[in-house]
Amino acid sequence: MIAEIKLRRIAAWAAGLAGVLGLLSLIGWWLKIDGLRSLFPGGRVVSPNTALSFFLSGMALWLMQQEGNRFAQPIARFLAILIGLRAASNLLAEAMGRDFGLSFLDIPGASLVPQPGGQIPLGTTLPFVIAALGIFLIGQKKRARFALANWLGLAVISYALIVITGNLITNDHQPFALAAASVIGFLLLGTGLLFSRFDTTLLRVFSPNHPLGFITFRLILFGLITPLVIYSLLVWLILPLIPGHHDLIIFVVLISTLVLLAGFVSSLQRMEILNEKRREAEGIRDSLLARLQSQTANLEIQVALRTKHQQETTERLQLALQASDYGVWDQDVPTGRLVWDQRQCELFGIAPEKFDQRYSTFLQLVHPEDREQVRLFKERHQGETSNFDEEFRIIRPDGDVRHLVSRGKVYSDAHGQPIRIVGLNRDITIERRREQTVSTLNQRLLFILNASGSGVWEYNFSTNKLDWDDHLLEIYGMQRKNLAGTIEEWEGRVHPEDLARVQSETELELKGRASQQQHQFRIVRPDGTERYIASHRYLLRDADSSLLSMVGFDNDITGEHELREELRITEERWQLALTGNNDGVWDWNIAAGEVYRNARNTEIVGYLVSELPADRHIWQALGHPEDIPATNAAMADHLEGRKPLYQCEYRLRHKAGHWVWVLDRGKVVARDPKGQPLRVVGTQTDITSRKQLEERLRHGEEMSLQLGRLAQIGAWEWDLSTTQLNWSPEMYRIHEVELGYEPSLAKSLEFYPSPAKNTFSEALQHAVRAGTSFDLELPFVTARSHKLWVRVLGRAEIKDGLAISVYGAFQDITARKEAEDMRRQFEGQLFQAQKMETLGTLAGGIAHDFN
Repeated sequence: MIAEIKLRRIAAWAAGLAGVLGLLSLIGWWLKIDGLRSLFPGGRVVSPNTALSFFLSGMALWLMQQEGNRFAQPIARFLAILIGLRAASNLLAEAMGRDFGLSFLDIPGASLVPQPGGQIPLGTTLPFVIAALGIFLIGQKKRARFALANWLGLAVISYALIVITGNLITNDHQPFALAAASVIGFLLLGTGLLFSRFDTTLLRVFSPNHPLGFITFRLILFGLITPLVIYSLLVWLILPLIPGHHDLIIFVVLISTLVLLAGFVSSLQRMEILNEKRREAEGIRDSLLARLQSQTANLEIQVALRTKHQQETTERLQLALQASDYGVWDQDVPTGRLVWDQRQCELFGIAPEKFDQRYSTFLQLVHPEDREQVRLFKERHQGETSNFDEEFRIIRPDGDVRHLVSRGKVYSDAHGQPIRIVGLNRDITIERRREQTVSTLNQRLLFILNASGSGVWEYNFSTNKLDWDDHLLEIYGMQRKNLAGTIEEWEGRVHPEDLARVQSETELELKGRASQQQHQFRIVRPDGTERYIASHRYLLRDADSSLLSMVGFDNDITGEHELREELRITEERWQLALTGNNDGVWDWNIAAGEVYRNARNTEIVGYLVSELPADRHIWQALGHPEDIPATNAAMADHLEGRKPLYQCEYRLRHKAGHWVWVLDRGKVVARDPKGQPLRVVGTQTDITSRKQLEERLRHGEEMSLQLGRLAQIGAWEWDLSTTQLNWSPEMYRIHEVELGYEPSLAKSLEFYPSPAKNTFSEALQHAVRAGTSFDLELPFVTARSHKLWVRVLGRAEIKDGLAISVYGAFQDITARKEAEDMRRQFEGQLFQAQKMETLGTLAGGIAHDFN
């Protein structure tokens, strides 16, 4: 668009200059000033009719550029018709020797050009006819990128070049020779026509990157140079043979120029059309290839998913078959002899050859809590022959607890005593664990629903009935006795400003295929208060995709909305605070070797801007000797492109004598064509307080470590996601292990005797399950076999209702335990002494009484 505007400006300037040239010549004729008639000292004069034609042509071409004026183009076309008729009539009159009645358009007493020898005034008439035709066609709708008016302008330019070539060849002795001002005028008119309504999309055809760029520019040059070469050859070879027909040579060359240019332009247009079709075909091909690749990728994904699904289905089937295998057993009740098959032995985790077929051996494998239930089995089925279905647990030799279901039949004798029992056992441990997992998940789901405060609803499309649960009524502030249960009643509660949007979104949902949707809108309660609602919906359809019902749940998100609004306000305040941040600013002009600093930059170190040198960085002038090398290296890394930003913390000497810590940051904002930095801009922040705080924190952490060592207290953390156990340094010392020791939960439990180990393990498991804390005092044996007493404190960290880690403290309390034992021993001895003293006193009293 910018290029088109520039081209139109060029066209307007060329037209204006052509008009000015003609006007100056007319003024010269009127005032009889020879200098203005020719415009060039010693040159040929421009005839008044030719000057008038240049003036009118320039005005018409200039008016064609004025798109905002509705009268400009009609006036311009009228002038073009006038100029064309005038030039054509003069041309025909000279050629045919008759008057066509248009001589009234000429200036009285002047012909279009001097006509010595009776030659046809081809020098100006024919190019004016071409120019007039081009001006008239400028306003026509273009059917190609390169309009007829444009290449007519190119023909006028070519004609002017032919005239210049003819003057050079014939040494200005031919009757067709024009005034230099006329040649310039035709060049200006041709340029104006060429760039009028020029389609800038044609410019890219001349680009070296365009497929036609290699040939386009060469064809245009060939189209301009070839007529000149042809004309030169004709003048050199033919003109000496027919010296009186030079005008015919010009006419032939000019017509051939028009035909040649028209052919070139038509060829370019055809090649551009073919190129466009090629690009469209390539685009369609690329689109088809991309679509084919996408479909291929989707097909591969679907095949992979189906293959994976089939593999998972096969594995599940194998697991189900394996899990559903029954073990067969047969018991002779009077003798207690049991017969097991191989699968039954596998269920109990023992080899068939190691099973002694005794009933007592079987009872030993039954879980102690279920053993009495299994022992009373015969009593429960005594006196009948019936089927049974029992469930119990066993403990395998490897300690694994399994759930079994036993189905079979009891055979009794005539007295009702069981004599034989035949049954099938199946391992249902997985089912029981799944049931426990499902029960746990259901409990969590109920807890989440209750904690989320969601209100559930269901809408039946066939009955137009909307059912609300109690919590949804509470959200909407309504009572069930006042509830009609219609969709219109719900719409009456939606805020009027949101109702149309919600209805439109609902209609799109019903027309679409998506089953789940989510909306947010406002409601107005009966008491007039507004609440923000987040609604989650699910559409239920039958087999033929007809709508059955819509279920969903609504959440009151008013608090979240208010919180987002507060966060937005906080963000605005933060932006305002950031804008007013009191950081120092510096600007380093590398080429000039100068550093600009604002007042805050020098105020940090107590100086005025004028007191610090402008040819050095502040760290080079006031920096701590230990920090200057690192700061220079950080700046060099950024300047050489190894780091995207410059950032460094260093110390500066304050004017008062103390050291100030600063955070210095900067970035290169300008580089030369070779990539060398020219300018760096940065900020400087006083971080002395932060550094002092870090030092205090480091000192406090060191004191905490020393205090923990003095108090013999260590810290530990058990990460449940990675099962990794982390110790503080004091933990290694109390356990008497090297610092390279890698602790784990299993290893740490080995330091406790069996009863203490179980107590600690149960406390950990209870903390993980219930999220509670514990405080235990346990006996402990170090890695070097030293017996100690330790106090273990722990607490579970909960996130989203689940424990993610357990952390706590660990203290050596052996000295305190020994002190308590000594205190109890001393208390016993004191009690014994007091008892003996009391007995002595009593014995003395009795003896006194006897006496």
